Parts: sequence; C-alpha cells; structure tokens
Amino acid sequence: MKTTPSELVAAEIRAELARRRMSQTDLADKLGVSRPWVARRISAAGGTTAITVDDIDRIARALEVAIEQLVSPIDEQRLRQGAKEQTA
Repeated sequence: MKTTPSELVAAEIRAELARRRMSQTDLADKLGVSRPWVARRISAAGGTTAITVDDIDRIARALEVAIEQLVSPIDEQRLRQGAKEQTA
C-alpha cells in the first residue's frame, strides 16, 4: 500500500513531537485548538482529516521549524520511487 503525502507529513510531525518530548495536547495548546483537532490530522492510525498546507504552516510555526522540514519526507519518497522505476 502506498503512503500518501498527508501520511508522510503527519509522521514527520509526530517524529518532531517525539524529538521535543511534546504530546499532541502540548501541540494543541500551542496552536489554540483541541487535542482531537490535532489527532484527526496526525494520528498514526490514519487521521480522519487530511492535513492541509495551512495546517502544516500553522504547525511548523508552532514548532518553530521550517515547513520544508515537515514536508521533506514527500520528496524522499518520490526520489526512492523514481530510483525503483529506473531499475525496473
């Protein structure tokens, strides 16, 4: 099963939270939203709401990271897929 760009970004956000030892509740507090709002977008079980560019921007600002850091896994996946297609 192919991982979607939204899932890749959500996984990177979860990884950043783990690196900072922050919970989804901590992030929600920084964003001024509810914990379920965060969970619906970044849940490891597959969020029920696709994360938008605006959401990524808000989260990046709250975490004080560049947006590129949160979306870089998308580029990495594309590079891996391109390499697989070239060898096939």
